[in-house]
Amino acid sequence: MRFCPKCGAELKAGAKFCPHCGYQLTEKKTGEAASSATPKSAKPSDAEEAKGTAQKAMANGQQKPHKSTKRSKYGKWLVGVIVVIILVVVGYRQVYLPQMVKSTVVSNGFTSAKGYTVATNLSKHAIVVTADQDQLQNYSRSLAANHFDTRRLGVENQLSGLAHDVNSRALGTWRIAIAAKTNRGSGLMWEYDGTKESHRYQTTSECRQLHERYLEEKQAEQQQAQEADRDEKIGAGLLGGGIGLLLGGL
Repeated sequence: MRFCPKCGAELKAGAKFCPHCGYQLTEKKTGEAASSATPKSAKPSDAEEAKGTAQKAMANGQQKPHKSTKRSKYGKWLVGVIVVIILVVVGYRQVYLPQMVKSTVVSNGFTSAKGYTVATNLSKHAIVVTADQDQLQNYSRSLAANHFDTRRLGVENQLSGLAHDVNSRALGTWRIAIAAKTNRGSGLMWEYDGTKESHRYQTTSECRQLHERYLEEKQAEQQQAQEADRDEKIGAGLLGGGIGLLLGGL
């Protein structure tokens, strides 16, 4: 009984082809037939499998250090970025910001030589300028010249310049204010929140009372002037009448 050397199917006597897989049968010797009949798609031997496994293991072993190198480079890059950010923040808060605020305050005329004391709070983004008595007298004269109404004063323009300069050169929204130091303490006069004026002395109840008092005084002056003019006219009339009677009697 014969069997196909490829698929192992039973063969009939004298068959030249395997009826199951179609393999061509030859008259070679059994050893030669078995050697030539080894299918091309046969599984690799154990030695070949071991060799392939070893090659894969070597390949994987070569790739691991590559991944580790990438991670190491990424970690160093991340640490470098963090260090740069810290240096920038520290430099901004400790060096740039104090110098910028100081120079901007001076350039806008708020100096001790002109009667101002400046207090700065960098963490709260606040600058408060306190005016002395001489500056308060200047403010009073300017307000009186404006009749204590809501017209803008020169000091407001000065404070506006400081607010715009600081808010354009520093991060965040800054509060810039002028306070008046009096016997009762420190009273707020003008204030900017960012670049917008948020408080004005001209709109306070105190300034409105001064404005009303000014109007009352002006009205009283006008009334006195009218009464004086009337009395003058009456006196002139009486004098003229007396002179006329005197001349008529002669």
